[in-house]
Order: sequence, then structure tokens, then C-alpha cells
Amino acid sequence: MASLFKRSGIWHVKYKDVDGKWKNISCGANAKRADADVVKAKYTALELNRRHKMPVRLVEASLADIFKQFIEKDVPCVNKTESSIKREKAALQNIQDYLELVLIDKIKDITSRVVDEFIEHRMKTKKPKTVLEELRIFNKFFRFCIRECFCFENPVLNIKRPKKIEKVPRFFNEDELKKIFGASNEIYQDIFKFLYLTGLRIGELCNMTWECYRQDVNIFVIPLMDGNKTKRETIVHLNTQATEILERRMRLTPPDCKFVFLNSDGNQLDNDNIYRYLLKILDTLQIKDAHPHTFRHTTASHLVMKGVPLFTVRDVLRHKSMKETEIYAHLAEKTIQDAMAILAA
Repeated sequence: MASLFKRSGIWHVKYKDVDGKWKNISCGANAKRADADVVKAKYTALELNRRHKMPVRLVEASLADIFKQFIEKDVPCVNKTESSIKREKAALQNIQDYLELVLIDKIKDITSRVVDEFIEHRMKTKKPKTVLEELRIFNKFFRFCIRECFCFENPVLNIKRPKKIEKVPRFFNEDELKKIFGASNEIYQDIFKFLYLTGLRIGELCNMTWECYRQDVNIFVIPLMDGNKTKRETIVHLNTQATEILERRMRLTPPDCKFVFLNSDGNQLDNDNIYRYLLKILDTLQIKDAHPHTFRHTTASHLVMKGVPLFTVRDVLRHKSMKETEIYAHLAEKTIQDAMAILAA
């Protein structure tokens, strides 16, 4: 079991790690005996659980308090955009609302059956994609609870997930693109064209800075930052039209401004700026079921329809796996027919 000792006036805990080796951990310079007892209890609980699979609880806390701790400690993290944090909080709120509805206020009462019933309840009004995202957050919440010793089992792990229906992404045809570009002012025309010519995500475009533009080799480096969903530095290759847009923006942007694209007021762009302006244009043109991310779908769809291999499209969009790119595969039918015609010839 874990034990306490003092060294140089500071409380320490001696405990066994997962490999059975003894280790020491400091409780902190300002820790009192009561604080050290809590730390000791944690490591004792973890060891008992490993050795005997005993459901030892470190802390008794209300479900509302555990959710609060999770939101404060685990939801905000490095390289998360504000919109993703907002979505996670919304998913958590939906989970909390359901648990309150079925009168569950203790972590131990959330069983696999409760999770199944939660899925059934949400599927009545929500799409599988939404429910799968909420399950992902639910699973993440229980991993946090296990780590913090609020519980030692995850009831979400072996749950049968609802099947996600892969829909064909909506993309603009060439006529719609021309109309959107023609109806936009100079700033947003450049923004929309650049999105189409590069396949950038909206968050990546909003955070583009001039220091990442490699003018000599016509590339743009997307660093690890807000809006970079890939969680790694990536490179965007620029064609001549995209380069012309950057050169024009460079001439029109104030010398002391680090951001490439600004809104009509001369401030840094954000998702809402682009979304509001595009919706206004789409409403005027009576173009339905589209949003800023549709430009990225359009980039991929047009490349596939023009015979570009899916592996190359994956590299253009900087997808982590081919599975993400395969949703555009159906658009390659003409290319396949042309290939078969070559064999016949």
C-alpha cells in the first residue's frame, strides 16, 4: 500500500507503479497532512484496483461536480478551436440533461443499459453522426473519471454504436461558383476563390499569417495552431491563381498586419465573418444547402471528376487516411468508364 513520509519538510507518497516498482511523489511545498492523505488514498486505490480489481473509490462527489471538473480540466486543451470546445460542451449538456431526465445523479448508476437507453432516446430526434459524437464525449468523460478515481469501469466501451450513414457531400457546380464569385465584393471574392483553389479549412484560412508563406517555392505552411485539424504541420501547394491572390492581398494589407486575410473592417477573419457573408450571398442567389466548408468539398469533387487519382486528392486535402477521401470515390465513375474504354481500344 502507499505510505507517507516527510523529506526536507515536504510530504511525499511512496507507492507501487503498474510495473510493481516503488516510486516517490512529492505532494507539493504547500501541502498539509490532510492534502497528503488524499494523494496517498489515490495511489492506494489505484494499487488495490490493479491487484484485486476492487472498485475502490477515491472521492465521493456528485455527478454535477464530476461533470464540472471534467469541463474545467479536460475539455479545453492545446490545439482545440473555440468551435470544437463549444461542440463538446453542448454534447456534455445533452448527456447531463438526459441523466437528469432519468433521475441519475451518481456516477455508479450509469450502466451500459443506461448508455443504451441514452442512444435510443437521442436517435429519435438526432442523426447517427450527432449521437456518435455524443458517445465519443461520453467515452472521454468516463476515461477522465477512471483516471481521477471516480470510478473504475467504463460502461460506454462495449456499447453497440449506431451506424453512420455516409452521405455524398454537397459541392458547388461551376455555374454556382461563377455566380458566388461574381456576387461577392473584392475581399470575399479572394477568400472564396482561395478556399476553392487550395481546399483549405475555414479555421486554417482565418489563421494564415504572412510568415508561413514561402514565396520562392509557392507553398504555404499550415503550422500547429487553432483551425489546423490535422494536429501536425502541413504544406499547401499553390497554383498560379492562388499565388496571384496572395500577391494582391500582400499589396493591399497594411505592412504591420500579420494575417493574410482580413474582413471588411480590416480585422482578423473568423468563421462567423465568412459564414454570415456567404449565407447572404447564397440567399440572394437562391443557392440551397451550402456553407463555407462546401468550398473544400467542391475542390475535392472537381478534382476527382477531372480524373485526378484519389490518392492525390487525399494529399491535396491533407487527409490523415484514405477513408476520409473515399466519400468522393463515386464521382470517379466517368474516369473508370474512360479507363475501361482504353482497354477495349
